[in-house]
Amino acid sequence: MLETIRRKFMERIAVKRSRMEKYESKITPHIWKRIEKTKKLARNCFSIFAGNNLWEVEEYGSQYVVDVTERSCTCGMWDISGISCKHAISCLEMDRAQLQFFVHPYYQKKAYLDTYSFTIHLMSSQPNWISSNLPRLEPPIIRVPIGRPRKERRRARDEPRKDQNTSRMSRTGVQMTYQKCFKTGHNARGCKNPIDLRSKNNLQDLHLESRLTMLPSRININLAK
Repeated sequence: MLETIRRKFMERIAVKRSRMEKYESKITPHIWKRIEKTKKLARNCFSIFAGNNLWEVEEYGSQYVVDVTERSCTCGMWDISGISCKHAISCLEMDRAQLQFFVHPYYQKKAYLDTYSFTIHLMSSQPNWISSNLPRLEPPIIRVPIGRPRKERRRARDEPRKDQNTSRMSRTGVQMTYQKCFKTGHNARGCKNPIDLRSKNNLQDLHLESRLTMLPSRININLAK
């Protein structure tokens, strides 16, 4: 499989290099096709020369500033991609400049040839290899650890488990407050503090006591019995 991959890459690099050497343009074919499409969009732009390689371009009521020296446009496309935008192409065509000289060097033919200039070294079959007196390289020894092997990887502390509901936030690290005494760090088992007046149970007891005092006297007598 590795030999097949090596041969494919070796052939691909050689073919691409030979095709680009026969290509006559200064920039690559893919970028030239992109420029040709952008030239059609530049027909809707109206350019005005302001001097010092500065142009003002109007398109559908919007205005853009093109600096040919800095190779930038206020639309941002020329600055980001390195390929002339429609506003820049409108200015360059008005100036009768060659568009291939206003593209970033990364897209030029020379950069493409430099990328595929190397060659994958050829390799003969194993019987033709040079013999060596060095010891034979053996595979590493596989040591089986003691105990049952783990079926799942070790998860981080803050990583959710498979059976954990990820739609709810974990309470790990959250300090809980007991609702009877409004103190933190314990629950009903370890609470030795008096009941706070703001607690829900205390309010219920006070409400029940107030209702009992409002009952008729005969009901109070029956309750006392």
